Amino acid sequence: MIDDKEFDSVSQLSHGGWGALAVLGPIALFNPGWHWIIGIALAVTLIAGVKEFWYDQRFETAEVRGSNMRDFMFYCVGIYGALFLYFLTHL
Repeated sequence: MIDDKEFDSVSQLSHGGWGALAVLGPIALFNPGWHWIIGIALAVTLIAGVKEFWYDQRFETAEVRGSNMRDFMFYCVGIYGALFLYFLTHL
């Protein structure tokens, strides 16, 4: 049986990983220009915000939902961490 602390660690790692994948996936598939990459990151941030603050609030129980803000922040860590590393390696 997994405890709450371990579940939270796995959950936040997943939020960050999916955020990074949502940004790096289109870059790998379509190789868009810099303006499109920034637009993709902003769109994924908006989608993550709607998912965490609207969808989860309405359709998940409090036990499953956890902290909306913490989940959103880990999405942002994944999104902007991946974006930073991409820009750093492609300057």
